[in-house]
Amino acid sequence: MSNKSGTDNDLGLWRVSLTVQARALDACEEILGPALGAPGHESDDWIMGVHAYSTVPLDPNAEEKPERLWRIEALCADEPDIPALRLGLKPIATAFDFDLPEITSEEVESIDWVQAALVSHPPVKAGRFHVHGQHEPVKPRSQAIDIIVDAGRAFGTGNHQSTQGCLMALDDLARRHKFRNVADLGAGSGILSFAVAKRWRVPVVGIDIDPVAADFANDYAELNGLADLTKFVAGDGLAHPLLRGSGPYDLILANILARPLKRLAPDIRKYLKPGGRVVLAGLLDRQERYVLAAYAAQGIRLEKRICLKEWTTLVLAG
Repeated sequence: MSNKSGTDNDLGLWRVSLTVQARALDACEEILGPALGAPGHESDDWIMGVHAYSTVPLDPNAEEKPERLWRIEALCADEPDIPALRLGLKPIATAFDFDLPEITSEEVESIDWVQAALVSHPPVKAGRFHVHGQHEPVKPRSQAIDIIVDAGRAFGTGNHQSTQGCLMALDDLARRHKFRNVADLGAGSGILSFAVAKRWRVPVVGIDIDPVAADFANDYAELNGLADLTKFVAGDGLAHPLLRGSGPYDLILANILARPLKRLAPDIRKYLKPGGRVVLAGLLDRQERYVLAAYAAQGIRLEKRICLKEWTTLVLAG
């Protein structure tokens, strides 16, 4: 799953956050998404350039109910206009009958964020796939498919539930299907592309909105011995010339966010071969229904779901 990020480590960043109830989360995101410039919230009037955007429950073990508290957080390149954000949220607070949430902001050094991503990550096992850093002491496993990815600025070391869910889905698909041409949307560090290329020995084209992620993935394709099978570019979805020219695909992976997943449904239908498979991730369980509806409208049906904590991975058939 990828983020929208800048590339200048010398710039300072601003962290802006607020806490809202689950019943108002979607409405708040509709207002804050364009204001923060979050992926999937296109707007010509962004208040600030966003580097990372997330929504997470304050208590992952709490029961899913309207009063459950969620935190919205973003790292921004520009100082946030808090009064403007509060003004945008005011109608929502009135409509949902709750007090206007406190919006906090603080300046942080971007190097703090980058260094946080460079901390040690334990190896991840998902089916036959084994994701680890190149300096991790790894015991050889029979029939294991090793993928080397170090923690870095691009999303994707295999530790997030969305990535793990996708790897589990690929491991399951490998028991019944052979794929020949694959696209990876929101490729991040390239883990899913590497998994496909190693398992099926087929070409994979990956795309990410962050040029840093694309460069990272191409470097690690070399390290994994997959430079001849994988190619990563920076861009947005299937509109990129490389993605258009390489289709149609019998497998499309998209580990991004719920709203862009929904927006991509018509393009995925267009570039998916009849009988092809789609793996969608980066969505919370509460977002599954409207994502599935968008794909059902394109004649793409649910085949399997994998749930890890509050995150859902969907396997669809075209």
